[in-house]
Amino acid sequence: MNKQDDRFYREFGMILGFIFVFFLIALFAARGIGAAALEQQQLAPRDVAERIAPIGEVSFGGAGEMATMPEASVEVATATPQSGEEVYQTACVACHSTGAAGAPKVGDAAAWQPRADQGMDMLLNSSINGKGLMQPRAGFPNLSDDDLANAIKYMLDTTGVTAN
Repeated sequence: MNKQDDRFYREFGMILGFIFVFFLIALFAARGIGAAALEQQQLAPRDVAERIAPIGEVSFGGAGEMATMPEASVEVATATPQSGEEVYQTACVACHSTGAAGAPKVGDAAAWQPRADQGMDMLLNSSINGKGLMQPRAGFPNLSDDDLANAIKYMLDTTGVTAN
């Protein structure tokens, strides 16, 4: 080996040594900081029990009894139909504003016209039962038929297309 190789190996070894020492210092500093933070986060057993306490319970009735649900948790279709714009903003805007999954974009008359030519009943049927990647009732089972019809009319009117 020549002197240049010896010098390279010596300098390279020193650089690796410095990196190793820096790594060890950073490791011990991180462990010290982490241990201090962990001590501050330690909870008393009582506090842990409160954090992991169940939020509900399962109750089994007797044989032959029907399960009942509390009234507050049952979703019921709205009594008065929502406006088309409200339904659009809630259920339709994600796909019909971007054209996601092949949905016709609001404002694109060329995409809506062939669908509108099939008639309002066909459009409503598609929204009730789902079509392509669109879920039935646009994924909102609480929407009534009137809500869906209002949303379709809103999208058609906004686009400037009339259903037959």
